[in-house]
Amino acid sequence: MDAVTNRGALTCDGHKSTTCNDDGCPYNFYVQVKEGGYLLIATATIYGYDFIHRFGNMVFVLKMHPRYCERTDSAPCEMTVRVRGTAFVTLSRK
Repeated sequence: MDAVTNRGALTCDGHKSTTCNDDGCPYNFYVQVKEGGYLLIATATIYGYDFIHRFGNMVFVLKMHPRYCERTDSAPCEMTVRVRGTAFVTLSRK
């Protein structure tokens, strides 16, 4: 089983994390290795994500600040990525 963490949702001693900003919150993406541990494959500051079936594979659709799609409007950038081994491969940006 792989794992995703949202560091912006962490609470320590009753205090919520302050790592989020206008670009979103930092998320860490991990894959489980056969030895039983986890390997960090990506860190991204995003608004959120969906994990959906597209193009015959399960892919992440990351909702990000529009500047990551080289835009200046206010609509979130949607970047579709697939995990290949231990790397994210970008399939599309809009």
